[in-house]
Amino acid sequence: MANQDAWRRAYCGSALVAFVILKPRLGSQKSLDARKVLRLYQIFAVEGCRRLDEGNRLRAIINEEEYNLYSSTFDREGQIDLPRLRAESSITYLHGRHRLAAAEVFLHSNDHWWAVDFYREQGRWIVSIVSYSTNEYSLSIIC
Repeated sequence: MANQDAWRRAYCGSALVAFVILKPRLGSQKSLDARKVLRLYQIFAVEGCRRLDEGNRLRAIINEEEYNLYSSTFDREGQIDLPRLRAESSITYLHGRHRLAAAEVFLHSNDHWWAVDFYREQGRWIVSIVSYSTNEYSLSIIC
């Protein structure tokens, strides 16, 4: 419960972000598992990407400078039509490399974007993925 409260306090808002500016966090750049990418591609072919669904969004941690630069763009009200983030530098996301790889093949090149929830870096928080299942990540913040 404390972790959920910490995530809620750190939440800045959401926006649509182009694939070209999305970069995985350091340490997660190992090779992609082709089986996972194929499985996701097949799901997209049946169900669509559903990239606006809250459970399918990417999470990104932003620092104070990025927050000041982009916060006026973010939607905090849960609108259906999320704003598009126009960023000149990359946005580092925490998870979803296989999802993006499958979507890059599945979607038309003019449609390469994903919904991202942004969280403000809080002091010395370290974000870690504590468990993974085939359909979701569980995240926690460790002080």
